[in-house]
Amino acid sequence: IEYWKARESKWSHLTKIAYNFLSIPAISSEYKRVFSSYTKLTTSESSRLLGKSLWHYEYLKNWQRRGVIIMETFGDTIILKLV
Repeated sequence: IEYWKARESKWSHLTKIAYNFLSIPAISSEYKRVFSSYTKLTTSESSRLLGKSLWHYEYLKNWQRRGVIIMETFGDTIILKLV
């Protein structure tokens, strides 16, 4: 984390993403939100999202919620933009 703190002013977007990978949620409500989201994603209508795809999708949603990226969907295509 010290590495990223030292580079935060230069790479602010990348630093936010790195913090997300390196941090552990401090409260259990974050886990409840994630598992609730997984339940919604693993229904029969979206069963093609499996394994790492769910994990990646959760990170993308988290980054969008924190204002790191904008995530837009067009049919089956997801477009990501750094904020």
